Amino acid sequence: MQTKTGLKSSQCFPTRPGRDDWKETFSFISAACVGRGGSGSVFAIDKERVIKVFPGDAEGRRDLERELAIYRKLGNGKASEHIVKFHEKWESGLVLDRYDSTLRQLLSLPPEVLPTQLALQWAQEIGHGLKGLHSKEILHGDLGCQNIMVDSSNRTKLCDFAGSSFRDGDIWNDAWVSYEVRSQHPKYRGRQPTVETEIFAFGSVIFEIWTSQPPYATESDLVVRRKFLAQDFPLLMIEDFRIRDVVRKCWMGEYECVADTCNDLDIIERVQ
Repeated sequence: MQTKTGLKSSQCFPTRPGRDDWKETFSFISAACVGRGGSGSVFAIDKERVIKVFPGDAEGRRDLERELAIYRKLGNGKASEHIVKFHEKWESGLVLDRYDSTLRQLLSLPPEVLPTQLALQWAQEIGHGLKGLHSKEILHGDLGCQNIMVDSSNRTKLCDFAGSSFRDGDIWNDAWVSYEVRSQHPKYRGRQPTVETEIFAFGSVIFEIWTSQPPYATESDLVVRRKFLAQDFPLLMIEDFRIRDVVRKCWMGEYECVADTCNDLDIIERVQ
């Protein structure tokens, strides 16, 4: 199958390593850096795995332990198949499955007609991944196309939980990463995500999938905040009226939980 990137699936993951001896030869100096984010850098181990490395300061150690705790809470894929798979902790990092691109990178390529079926598939998968997080009492806190990976079979995987909020016994751990402006609920205060802010961000993700750009991509952050606060949303950029209504309901706070959004997306699929 040819993907939107122009890469065939065989180019991404040719074989699965037969031995787990990479630790004997791996070097951060020679390893290729394949990604950088607010919480750390990602280095290639081989064609199937990467290691996400965190800074050695107090903040970096906190982020490492937070993300490690979340992956353990997720049960290594049991919460959802649409969450990046965690393998183990090694030295100052986390060993994860490797993917060649984020959803945003795919969407930002030269314009091509994105099949409606694939766009709907992505929205459904992301919804189910987010629902899996919430079922484990985890709030992503930075949901966006930049934190969604796409595998060689065009399946999406949520990633980057260093700033996520999660319930630990009777206590919710504070999150430190906030949403991008174009994914941020207009009445969002502080740095603690809620189910409402998560669904709002999900609406922005669906918008970006259908239009290949975030809401008000050419406007300043200040203008975007003002428009969102006035409930002035660029909904008409979405040609499909059914998807437009799903995004509208996400942005207007009409969904009580992510499962309700998933149900509407599933209904759209059934009547295709």
